[in-house]
Amino acid sequence: FRLHYMRDASRLFSMPVIVGRKKRSTPIFSHRISYIEFNPYWNVPWRLAVEDILPKVQRDIGYLRRKNFKVYLGNKVVSPNSINWGSLNKKNFNYRFRQMPGKSNALGTVKFMFPNKHAVYLHDTPSKRLFNRVLRSESSGCVRVAKPVLLAETLLEGKLNRSQIAQIFASQKNKQVR
Repeated sequence: FRLHYMRDASRLFSMPVIVGRKKRSTPIFSHRISYIEFNPYWNVPWRLAVEDILPKVQRDIGYLRRKNFKVYLGNKVVSPNSINWGSLNKKNFNYRFRQMPGKSNALGTVKFMFPNKHAVYLHDTPSKRLFNRVLRSESSGCVRVAKPVLLAETLLEGKLNRSQIAQIFASQKNKQVR
C-alpha cells in the first residue's frame, strides 16, 4: 500500500501507508484535501469508542489518563471516576472520548482533511513500527501515512516554509491550515 503524490511532472514521491483492516476497510474514493490540522485532537467515533476504548477503560480506568483522553457527556467534560464503567455497553453508552494532542494521540502529529461521507482522512500515527510490515491493513478505515511531515511540507509549499511548519509542531498547539 502506497500513497503517490505528484505536484508537477518534475516532482513525484511515494510513501508507504496503512489502510483499514478487513472488518473496517478503507473505502475507495477520491477528494481534494481542504485543510491540514497540526497537533490534532481525536474525537473518537462512537463505534470505536464502544468497541475499542470502552473495553480498555473497563479493564483499567488509568488508560484514559495515560492516553490523554477527556470524557464528555454532551458538551461537558466529566470526571472518569464519576462513571460506573462496568454498567456501560453499546446500548447505553452516551459519552464521548476526545484525545488531546500529544505523543500518544492516535492521529499522530498531523491529519489531512477532506470532506467525504465516510469520515476518512489521511493522518500520522504513533505506531511507526507498522510501516515495516509487508501487509499493512491495520487501521479502522483511515489512511496512515509514513511521512506526514514531508506530505505537509509538500502540500503547503508556497504557503508555509519548513521552519514555520516546525514551529507549529513545536508549539504542540492545535492549528488548522487551509
